[in-house]
Amino acid sequence: MLWLLIALMLCSGLALAQETLGERPYEMVWAGRTEDHHPPLIDFEDLSGWTVETDNAEATFERSREQQLFGDHVGKLTYRGTTASPEVHIIPPEPIAIDRPFDAVTLWVYGNNWAFARDTTTPQVSIDAVLEDSAGEEFTINLTRVRWKEWFMPHRRLTPEQIERVADGAHFKRFIVRNGYNDTDRVIYLDSLVVFKEEFAPLEFEPRPMRGIEMFPGQSPGLNRGPGRLPFPTREQTILPPNLGQDPRNANDDFSAELAQDGDAWVFAYRGSDGTLTWRVTPETGTWSDVSAQWQGRGDAFRPLVAGGVYLQTADGPAMPDSAELLGTERDGDAVTMRWRVAAGETEAEVQYTYRLWNKSLVIDTICRGGDVAEVRYGHAGDQPVLRLPQHPAGGGRGRAAGCAAVRQREHRLVSQQRIRAVGSQ
Repeated sequence: MLWLLIALMLCSGLALAQETLGERPYEMVWAGRTEDHHPPLIDFEDLSGWTVETDNAEATFERSREQQLFGDHVGKLTYRGTTASPEVHIIPPEPIAIDRPFDAVTLWVYGNNWAFARDTTTPQVSIDAVLEDSAGEEFTINLTRVRWKEWFMPHRRLTPEQIERVADGAHFKRFIVRNGYNDTDRVIYLDSLVVFKEEFAPLEFEPRPMRGIEMFPGQSPGLNRGPGRLPFPTREQTILPPNLGQDPRNANDDFSAELAQDGDAWVFAYRGSDGTLTWRVTPETGTWSDVSAQWQGRGDAFRPLVAGGVYLQTADGPAMPDSAELLGTERDGDAVTMRWRVAAGETEAEVQYTYRLWNKSLVIDTICRGGDVAEVRYGHAGDQPVLRLPQHPAGGGRGRAAGCAAVRQREHRLVSQQRIRAVGSQ
């Protein structure tokens, strides 16, 4: 009998020695975090009685210590696809009761691929949780699409309808893993499924200094309400490019920026030692297609911002206005403001464009209150067969201004400057 006991102990010790034991994420170790944010509904420490059902797939599910997170074990799913539309169902021995209302679900998943370096041999699988409400009806919560090679916690908030369905509790029925088309084994690990009720406590912050420049009318300063003022931006012109046509070694090498009316059009003219550049704004369409530019004596005028301006939010998505009515034009010093009533489908808004010339750059300030603007786009160059467009290190081909009370497109001065370089000598 002693012989048998010793033999069993030796075999058990050998098995433990041969088992691969992973390490907990260093962030968890450094933070001393050994428990999840709420007590787990499923901790994966005991998977006795759990089963796997497959459709066009082969899979096993077992507890493992190859990866570590909370406790001593995690769930290890090994899977492969056999034909089209593979599915793996991971099922507990009995539905797991949830005896309280909840509105959010989290699950820790250790993945097997990176989204930024796609591996065609390891498709990104999706993971769903299937729950049963108090009426006995099942519904599914999509938790995530696996696209990382580390521990990650997907966090899903239930829809208002789902929150109502679990007001009297629910039951967890199973996980469903889809899209595992790989024809050789792949592995993911699961730990700590949590269902809980989120609490959104009021946020409190100390007042922050006011912004470095004045905000647009109607534009919220956020938390920047003073006292004091931020040291940036350092000037009203912010990122305005310098005038590269001006010789800094010659104090007499000056330039001028002028504004004049020509019929219905407004003409902004830059005059310097490197030439004369004119921007013409003709109020016809209520978009930035109304803008043209020309280097005098260096080619024909062209439109650098065709189909640019505000795009309204419609039932079919962002749309360029299909109608525009000019409500008024007003000059204030070196700036011209045009107010338009624009519409796209059933969406209507009033937009205000203010144009001015700084150095060679046409600046367009855009204000459209009411939250009906989906996007503000730069548009594209027209009327010119060949353009040389220098690289723009700041990137970005169009701005977004969804739901803003006021939108300030300061970047447009940079875009305009870049477009002029295409036909000028800078």
